[in-house]
Amino acid sequence: MLQIKEKKEFLLYLLTLCASVYLYSTLTELSYETRAFPGVALLCLACVCVIGIKRSLSCSSAVAEQADKKEGAEKFKKFCFALLGTVVYVCAIPLMGFYASSLILLLALTLLLGNRRYGLIILTTVIFLTSLFSVFSMFLNVPLPKGVLF
Repeated sequence: MLQIKEKKEFLLYLLTLCASVYLYSTLTELSYETRAFPGVALLCLACVCVIGIKRSLSCSSAVAEQADKKEGAEKFKKFCFALLGTVVYVCAIPLMGFYASSLILLLALTLLLGNRRYGLIILTTVIFLTSLFSVFSMFLNVPLPKGVLF
């Protein structure tokens, strides 16, 4: 029988898997060029969910009892914040634009993962966003979404 922690993880992974499968099925309405990136991202998310479901089902009760409850709760909280941050990011793109939203998401997720070297965080974020801008705007001539504010 699954422990309480394992039940939460199992249900969260299962709900996320169902959501990604549903969203993937709605991509057929878009053209191939438009659905390529979201399709790959949703497939990757589904794979992570399947691996998480397998892990939560294969975890024995002896291992679950030995696991530190505080660490498990902290990991679950970080996962929920990351998931919430991603949802807010997707909703903020039309308002703030891709670059401003991505800047905030990258900074927030890096801090959430525990990195406290602020200079490295800012440098990495700027290099990553500059690379995205160069690839999409300069080389591919594909404009990324611009928001109302930026």
